[in-house]
Parts: sequence; C-alpha cells; structure tokens
Amino acid sequence: MDQSLRAVPQSTWRFVISRVAPAEALAVGLAAYIRDNPNAAEDAWTKAANSDDSEWAPGAAFGLGLLLAKQGEPERAEKFLQRAIDSGHSEWAPRAALNLGRLLAVQGEPGRAGEFLQRAIDSGYLNAAPMAADALQRLRASSPEDG
Repeated sequence: MDQSLRAVPQSTWRFVISRVAPAEALAVGLAAYIRDNPNAAEDAWTKAANSDDSEWAPGAAFGLGLLLAKQGEPERAEKFLQRAIDSGHSEWAPRAALNLGRLLAVQGEPGRAGEFLQRAIDSGYLNAAPMAADALQRLRASSPEDG
C-alpha cells in the first residue's frame, strides 16, 4: 500500500478541521476526499463554505455541492452550488452553474437546467463555458419542443 494514502483516523480529521483556517479547510477537504473519507471532506468543506472568506468559501461550497450530489442529496447539493454561484467568484461561480445545470437536468428540470448552463456559457470561463455549451446542446436535443 502506498504509505501516503494510509487511512487517517477520524479523530485526526476532526482535530485538524477544528484548528485550520477556511483556506486550509478547503485543502483538508480535498485531502479527505482523495483518501475516500467523504465525512471528513464534508466537515472540512462545510467549515470553509460557512466562513466569510470570499476567496475560499465559494470553492468549498462548490466541492460540497458536488460531494452531496454524488451522495444522492440533490437538495442540499443545490443549496451549496447556488451559494457558490451567488458569490460571483470568477472561477467557482461558473463551475457551480455548470454543475447545477447538470444536476437539474438529471433531476428532470430541463428549464432550470438550461438557465444555469446558459449562465456558465455567458461567463466565458474556459473551464466551464465549453462544457456547458455541450451540455445545453444535448439537453435541448433530448427535451421536447415547447409550443
């Protein structure tokens, strides 16, 4: 086993998360996620997302939204993705709009999905706009025409 990926005790995660700043909590959450510890990732990202740190809270809200969607909690996922979007952060808001659009499409809400995908496109952000355009094209192709 790769020693860098050894299991970290839950008590260690709790100790670290309780003592780090929001920026560090974002990184701790990622480390926990990589080590297949979604509970610690959620705790760390929740700490950062609930902070007033305008640089790190949106990224944590984004990560938390993706994690919750993956865990089958779409309502909570939407809440955190929306928080990242509302931040207006130049990186995290477009990425959250893309992923919220995808989530809503899967949830059977093509109208709302299209609105968020269009927001990601309109952002022009290179890591979201092209994927959002592709997703919107597929969404329109699979949705019945209105009228």
